[in-house]
Amino acid sequence: MLLFEKPNIVTAQTIYDCPLTRIASEGYIGVALFMTLSGFLFARICHDKNINLWNFYRNRLLRIYPLFLFVLLMACSLDPLRNDFLSLFRSVFLMHNLKNAVFFPQFTEVLWTVPVEVQFYAIFPFLLIFYRKFGLKYLFALIGLTLGTKIAVYWFTGSVFMMAYTTIFGRIDQFVVGMILGFSYDKLKKYFESPLAFFALLSLTILGIWCCVTPPGGPDTTKSAWWILRNLIEGTVFGVLILSYLATSFRLPSRLSRLLAFGGALSFSLYVDHFFFLRSGGHFYIPLVYGHHSRYPLLCQLAAWLQVHPIANILCFALFVELPLTIVAAVLTYFVIEKPFLSLRIEYTIDPGERAVSQPVLTHAR
Repeated sequence: MLLFEKPNIVTAQTIYDCPLTRIASEGYIGVALFMTLSGFLFARICHDKNINLWNFYRNRLLRIYPLFLFVLLMACSLDPLRNDFLSLFRSVFLMHNLKNAVFFPQFTEVLWTVPVEVQFYAIFPFLLIFYRKFGLKYLFALIGLTLGTKIAVYWFTGSVFMMAYTTIFGRIDQFVVGMILGFSYDKLKKYFESPLAFFALLSLTILGIWCCVTPPGGPDTTKSAWWILRNLIEGTVFGVLILSYLATSFRLPSRLSRLLAFGGALSFSLYVDHFFFLRSGGHFYIPLVYGHHSRYPLLCQLAAWLQVHPIANILCFALFVELPLTIVAAVLTYFVIEKPFLSLRIEYTIDPGERAVSQPVLTHAR
């Protein structure tokens, strides 16, 4: 309800009664999808390859850190009194999701995912080693250890929300589920070849998201034991959905596929940039809707209609203000900041039998 000056319970309930806006309000579960997808893709890329460790870590840093540092330094320059050297040190060295890191509301609130992702990058080669040595049972055991840790934290503190939501200890099960399904893809894909399987899973996923949204005025769920299992359930659902999409014979039209591929390239910039326009776009959108436009009768009628139709109001803001501005900003940050550094990446996978001279290599042999 950030967009409205005078929200009320009736309006909030009306908004949540709309399936589209109710599902869109759970946008943060996209983080779960991204983390599961990361585990799945790395497993598929590396399952039968050797890995040059230096090149792997180099590529991960080039992918994440340029835009991450750009936003951190911008926040420090805008609020230098709060964001000192120690704050920047914490953020840069994988502690941005903890207290006293760099903070500027319009820029940094979504960056807590970056250290979690980088921490997974740091341990992935070791998880790959242990998978090759012990098989899938090691990854299942790791999930069991994660669940046991969450249960213990909940037992002693009464809440596991912060650990489950913002740390690698809570999110590792999503990465690992993605890895398990990635390693098992060749064996499982025959069960998901029908397009009906994909569309059925997609429908069930949307229904599940809609059912799990806490209604306005509902109880605080941060102390719920549900957070012990939530990430694992989300990761499993999204992992199976990813597997099903790749296995099915259904394919999107080529133009739409290319457009989505370009959106995938922009995904990190879109994620980093969108929150700024979500928080600040209302500064000029609210006067348009709630201001006086006596000289422009049509605009006045449109504004009056939007005031009494909150769902349309939110959709108009999202589609005609936040989304276009986010896309423009994402294109700029991608081509000016991300892409030049991405061009410096080098191959990190090596076919079995090959070996880079004088560099550490994770081999395929069990």
